[in-house]
This record gives sequence, structure tokens and C-alpha cells, in this order.
Amino acid sequence: MEIRDIRVMVGGLSAQAYSIAEFLKSKGISVMSVEKNPLAIQFEASKHMLDAVIIPNSIQFPELLCENLKKIDEKLKLVMICDTNADEYKSYGQLSRYLDVEIKIPCAPEQIYFRLVECITGEIHVDPKICTPSGSAEDGQRCSFSGGAELHNRITEILTQLCIMPKYNGYNYIREAVKLAISENGEYKGISKAIYPEIARRLDVTPSGVERSIRTAIHRSWPKSEPVNRVEIFGTCALHREWIPTNSEFIFIIADKISCEFNAYGYRRNA
Repeated sequence: MEIRDIRVMVGGLSAQAYSIAEFLKSKGISVMSVEKNPLAIQFEASKHMLDAVIIPNSIQFPELLCENLKKIDEKLKLVMICDTNADEYKSYGQLSRYLDVEIKIPCAPEQIYFRLVECITGEIHVDPKICTPSGSAEDGQRCSFSGGAELHNRITEILTQLCIMPKYNGYNYIREAVKLAISENGEYKGISKAIYPEIARRLDVTPSGVERSIRTAIHRSWPKSEPVNRVEIFGTCALHREWIPTNSEFIFIIADKISCEFNAYGYRRNA
């Protein structure tokens, strides 16, 4: 089966589900999204010819949902995404008779991609544009993430959590700034002397315009974001009612968080 022929439905309209769906689309998979509601998932699954359904572990009535999905099509692959950091996390081992794959997150998006493709096709799929599955690389090299789709999607997920929407002029500037801050050679450690000018050069704008747009996006979105999301990323500083991160704090804290996440899962940055 060709990758472009794979049809997947992602249950849930959260930032996490959006990130997964967008990454799968970027790899050529046909993806549709539906709200995190068992009846909605069953209804859409009955209308469309699908190869797999991705379900969050926080879904209501998971066993009944999986049973009904298998009744719709016994060949339908069921993938459960289990957020091990969530308070409601449960391991659904009792669903093993229905589930084809159980993936624990946080994990890099391409891990979900590889497991999904292997589950559907029965073959280990290697995409040299992102990385080689663990244990199969002949030279022992780990995959690179700097500037890749997985990094792009992770930044998008965090910006969505913090209510920074694409309608803000600073949205793309922030994303590019975080990518530059993650660069391994340290060339872009200075925000005013390096990051603003580099973004301005690439996008044909002024450094002052970049700074102003980023600051505006942060100040407009900060009061709209959930306190739990702010604390998760920025720590206890975010508990102080009057504290709002500066441009530099915002960019480098997010960059450091993503670097730690990817390093924990065995990635190296591009030199």
C-alpha cells in the first residue's frame, strides 16, 4: 500500500490531535479530524472507508467505542494515544483485544507516524527525510530534527496551547525565532543582535517590526491562555498574575523545552 492511499481519522480537536493530524498530512497520509466524542467517531467511521482511527485515552467509554468500531470494520486499525503526563492517564491493557497499537506520549510525531504505517501496511517504513526507526540505522546515527516537520509541528502545538493564532503578525516570527534559538552552533543566542535581524532578512521586514509583532502577539494571547498551559511551559513564574514573559524569555524558554523533549527521545540537532 502506498502512503498516499492510507486513510486515517483522528479523534479529538485538541492542540495535540491537531499536531498529530498535521504531521500525518505532511507525510502524504489522508487525514480527517472529528471531535472527541464516541458517537461522532463511530458515525464518521461508518461513513468513510478508513484504514485506522486514532483515539485519545481520555475518550469516554473507550471499550464500547473500540468494540463498535471493530463491528463497523473488523480490519480497521485502532490506535490509542495515551498521555502519560495527564492526571486521568490510565493504561488500557484490558482493551488489548481491540487495540492494534498503544502509543504513550509525549513522543516525537514521527514515532506515531512509523507505528501507524507499520500497523496498517505490516511493513517497517523508513522515511529518510525524517529519521530511521530505532535500532535499524547502520551507522548508529540518530535522526535530525532541526528545521524538520516534527519541530515545526511541535512549535505550532505549543503556540496553539498559548492561544497564539496565525492571525497575529508575530505568529510566524515567533516560530522562526524558536527554530533559530534551537540551532546547535549558538549563532543565534542573541535575540536583538542575531534573531530579529535574521528573521527580518529572511522575510524582508525590519528588525523593529519583528520585535514589535512578537511582543504584541505575546501580550494579546497571554490573558487568553489557560493557566495550566502557561505553568506547564514557563513554570511557577506564570503563577504570578502580573508576570508576562518578555520576547526573549518566551522564545528561549520554549526553545529549551523543545530541545529537552527531543533530546530525551534520542534526537540530535543539525550542526
